Amino acid sequence: FRRVLFRSSGPQQLAEWLYRGVVDVSAPTYFDPGFLEAVSSMPFVKSEVNISTTFLQLEFSTAGLVTADPLVRDGVAYAIDRQALDDRVVGWANINIAPSSSHLYSQQQTTYPVNPAPLPANTASTTTTTTQPTTNAITAQDFPTVSDPTQENKDLAAAGYLRNLSGAWVDAAGHPLTLRMVVDTGDGWAAESGGLLADQLERAGFAVTVSAEPDATTAGSDLSEGKADLALIPLHASPYPSRTSAWYTPQELPGTTGAQDWSAYASPKVDSLFAEATRELDPVTAQPLYNEIDQQLWADMVALPLFAEPSALAWSDFTTGLAADAYAPGLLSTLLDWARLVSE
Repeated sequence: FRRVLFRSSGPQQLAEWLYRGVVDVSAPTYFDPGFLEAVSSMPFVKSEVNISTTFLQLEFSTAGLVTADPLVRDGVAYAIDRQALDDRVVGWANINIAPSSSHLYSQQQTTYPVNPAPLPANTASTTTTTTQPTTNAITAQDFPTVSDPTQENKDLAAAGYLRNLSGAWVDAAGHPLTLRMVVDTGDGWAAESGGLLADQLERAGFAVTVSAEPDATTAGSDLSEGKADLALIPLHASPYPSRTSAWYTPQELPGTTGAQDWSAYASPKVDSLFAEATRELDPVTAQPLYNEIDQQLWADMVALPLFAEPSALAWSDFTTGLAADAYAPGLLSTLLDWARLVSE
């Protein structure tokens, strides 16, 4: 190609442009069944759906009035049916996507823990909050993919909440247990999941208010500034796990220089493990340290990973040289090899 022209629009418009020959390649950040049906039925068009290195996560404010208590965070997490969210939002696109088992990696990555090793029994939370869980540490290995009302009731009762006659969670004074959730609606998968997640929490007895922000940085800032208790945002995994330290260690103000510790999470153990892992030049030697970090994040329930987001790619038969790359710059990494075939 001598020149590359970029166009941005929704999945339906991208499919129409591809059909009319306005564009040669279509790679929507969000798509629906209509897009896949359209491109798969087009003559002279190829398409594929993969699992991206972006995953959706529900982050908790560890400094909030309600969610500073790890027992409350645990109770909320146990009320969520991640498998139902997976099936409804992304399962139709790729049946291999499963509820996430990592705070650091997306399912597509080779370092993703399929069967993570649990922490030692009775491992305590190491966050700076004063209230500690009374149960054994939670790990990805034993955390359910569906809701667990029994454990939800146990954790919230231990945190001092009770159900009123209508089944709603209230404190000792009878005030509803209200969760303020902010959603990054700039991410289509998060936007679609937000209402479903709120419905699940409301059915579990929580009062939920939902607000929308146009991007992850603004939604995360709402969480770090105390405007929300929960934030539904995507995280973009990297081939360099050291970069995930920006998500879970206090660096600078969130939103500056790549800092993304929106939860205000602070754990001396996790900070130390990240520092040790970063000093390791051998990725194989460093991997157990990142696994230990991941398991501590489960124990502290700083966030609940939901699922990896699918990615779609459709291109004209007359375009060659394309190769999808899961990491930035993604598809454009092979741009110099692209060519458009023309008839003699």
